[in-house]
Amino acid sequence: MKDLRVRLGVILALALWPLLVFSIWRSYQDYTQDQILIDRNADLTARAALSETVHRFETTQTILRFLTTRLSGGSCETDLAQLIEEYPRFHNIVRGYAAGNVVCSAKPVRKIGQPVADLIASLSEGKPFVTQILTAPASDEAPGKILVTVYGHYENGTLTEVAAAVENLTLLLDLLEESKVLEDGDLAVFNQSGQILGGRWENNDLQTVAQSLPLKKLEGRYSTVDANGNDVLVLPTPADQIYLAVASKKQDVFSWNRLNPLTSALIPMIAWLFGFIAIWLSTDQLVLSHLRRMRTAAATLARGNRGARVGDLNNPPAEISALAKSFDIMANRLVEREAIISDALDEKETLLREIHHRVKNNLQIIISLLNMQERKLSNTEGLAAIIAARSRINAIALVHRGLYESTDLRVVDMDIFLNRLLPELAIAFGLDEKNISVSTKVECQSLEADTATPVALFIVEALTNSVKHGIPRGGHVDIELKQIEKLIHVSVFDNGQSDFTSKDEKSGIGSKLMKGFARQLGGTLNVQNNESGYKTVLSFTPRETPQIG
Repeated sequence: MKDLRVRLGVILALALWPLLVFSIWRSYQDYTQDQILIDRNADLTARAALSETVHRFETTQTILRFLTTRLSGGSCETDLAQLIEEYPRFHNIVRGYAAGNVVCSAKPVRKIGQPVADLIASLSEGKPFVTQILTAPASDEAPGKILVTVYGHYENGTLTEVAAAVENLTLLLDLLEESKVLEDGDLAVFNQSGQILGGRWENNDLQTVAQSLPLKKLEGRYSTVDANGNDVLVLPTPADQIYLAVASKKQDVFSWNRLNPLTSALIPMIAWLFGFIAIWLSTDQLVLSHLRRMRTAAATLARGNRGARVGDLNNPPAEISALAKSFDIMANRLVEREAIISDALDEKETLLREIHHRVKNNLQIIISLLNMQERKLSNTEGLAAIIAARSRINAIALVHRGLYESTDLRVVDMDIFLNRLLPELAIAFGLDEKNISVSTKVECQSLEADTATPVALFIVEALTNSVKHGIPRGGHVDIELKQIEKLIHVSVFDNGQSDFTSKDEKSGIGSKLMKGFARQLGGTLNVQNNESGYKTVLSFTPRETPQIG
């Protein structure tokens, strides 16, 4: 999340989040309203078709009831013919007796046979009307599929007369199509067995719907699902076991009603994606590319390339351009100041080297004066004092020499220092004549001048004591500087037997000086005297040399 482009993308997403939520909510509301509208249209279609169908059945029943009570026998056929002309939806109207004998008809009666007898037999005083679809011999003038409604007239509980109306199913289909409100739905009239009496039903199968109907008489609206998963609304008609069904087409996966909520959610997301890509590219082009160039220039300058600059950028924003110019101005000033500081440091380093050189030369003059004085003295104690003083002064002079000859004026390389000091001491003490050998081992860091001087003087005093008291008639001396973690141990060991007395160790000038050097360094002095030899150890923690750059 530290990348600027990602952060801007998150900010854009947060800014578009309310729009996304609102779009999804609004799409859901529209989808819900569409579903309510579809259901409402289906209900309106069903009720409009039912109203027409009910009106049609009621008209048929009224006409049949009128036939059995009002028409006279003499003018029966004429009256029925006029009735068909007035109601063209009827293909034929027949009047007869309970036994099935025809009294009169508007058109010749086709032989239907047992189905009509079964319809008459199913009549009762409580159920005087029966409607059913039948199959009759078809011709150019007569349809094969007909809808037959039979009415039975009862007197004192006895069936005395029947009337039947024959209707063309095609006309019923036209009637249902005219009453449709739902444009893409199916509408049909069917019976208890699922046989379609009229209307349009693309599936041509209402058996699943018919089988799902309640066993008892259907009193009100009934909702179910057909074999294709379409929602079906079923309403009862005035005719027994004849129903009207309206099917709402099942919404396809890619239908607008279903895709609308999804697209409403996708549009803000796609807008965010394009916005994120635009932010990514524009931020990289307008900001990050220039910042990368500035970062490269800064890193190059930090590595010591004083000529590193940002230079002219390729059509940057005004703020980035101002920042790049400020960086170049800063780099120029830093280089100028660095040059001034470098010149000043070089001058000071030169002066400091000159000071160390002059101190070393002055100490050499003092050593020369001591050498002149030594040649004039014959007193043994005086000569020893001059030699000891000359050795100490020579050690200090070598420290200053190591400083001005070193690449770093702050520290002294102790290995180089000892390699210079020991030949001087060998001559001063006459080590070769006394058959005394000295070895050195340095395993420590370079020491600062304030630390190297007391360490050097400590080595001079310890070596003087070893030569004078430990191995005056020959032997070996080991000088070791070893660093363990942050602690440095300076040890001088000879393989002789020291003739120091306890009083001498406490009151001798050399011992006092070595203890003083230990205190000056903030360390400890440890003396070990046994059969293997005499060992003096100085332990201290050196100061850390400040890092430059």
